Amino acid sequence: MATCNGEAFVAEQISSILQQLTWEDELIISDDDSTDDTVSVIQSFDDPRIRFYRVRFNSLVKNFEFVLSKSEGSYIFCRTRMIYGLIIKYRSPCIIFKISTWLPAMPW
Repeated sequence: MATCNGEAFVAEQISSILQQLTWEDELIISDDDSTDDTVSVIQSFDDPRIRFYRVRFNSLVKNFEFVLSKSEGSYIFCRTRMIYGLIIKYRSPCIIFKISTWLPAMPW
C-alpha cells in the first residue's frame, strides 16, 4: 500500500485489507512524506503483518515500486487502480502477480 496524505481513508483501507489476510500474509505500507496525520493513523495499528516504511520520493510510481520491492511473499495482490496500464489490459478490479515472473521485469 503506497500512501500520501490519506488520513481520511487509510484506517478503513488497512482494516479492510487485514480482514482479508491470513496470519502468513504481509501488508507493506510505504508513506511518501505525508503532511497530514496519515503516519499516526498507520502507526496506531498493532499488527505483526504490517511492515511500515516512511520515504520521500514525491512520486506515486516510485513509492509503489518501493512497496513491491519490499515484498517477501510468493505473490503480490494489487488493486489495479494503482497500476493504470493494467486496468486497460486486464479490465479487472485486482491482479495477483507471482513474484518470480513480475519482479525480474521491474526496473529496480
